[in-house]
Amino acid sequence: MSFSSVSRRAVLFSLPAWARLPFGLRKGRLEGVWIRLRSVSTKVGSKAEEIAIAGDGAVVLRAGDRERKGKVSAMAVERLLELIERDGIERWDEVSKARSSHYVARMILVEVNGEPRKQVEVQGEEFPEFARAVGAIRMLAAQACP
Repeated sequence: MSFSSVSRRAVLFSLPAWARLPFGLRKGRLEGVWIRLRSVSTKVGSKAEEIAIAGDGAVVLRAGDRERKGKVSAMAVERLLELIERDGIERWDEVSKARSSHYVARMILVEVNGEPRKQVEVQGEEFPEFARAVGAIRMLAAQACP
């Protein structure tokens, strides 16, 4: 099969056979999986924001009382999970506190069938792997809800 006969999207989003997903998850079997990114400010009156991405590709953006929905491919969700596995999410500390007072905390939460598998909260400066995961989640959400 020539490269030209393979869709560009399939090449960009397909997982290599050796790629692992975190928490014992299996490719093609992501029912009940949710990846959430929450941003919370300690300023009075500020509203929490959340990006929620389901294993089937459903995306929900919440900011205060507003909500938008969209969809990405399940294969793109697998790529996101593969990225955070490669960056070692299972070994990340649960809380990374700021050295000085910080107004914003970000949290990544991975749930499977309603059970939290990993929750990582960062207050202040983000470590590189966490920042990369935040960027990947935002990018995937932007594809679903431009």
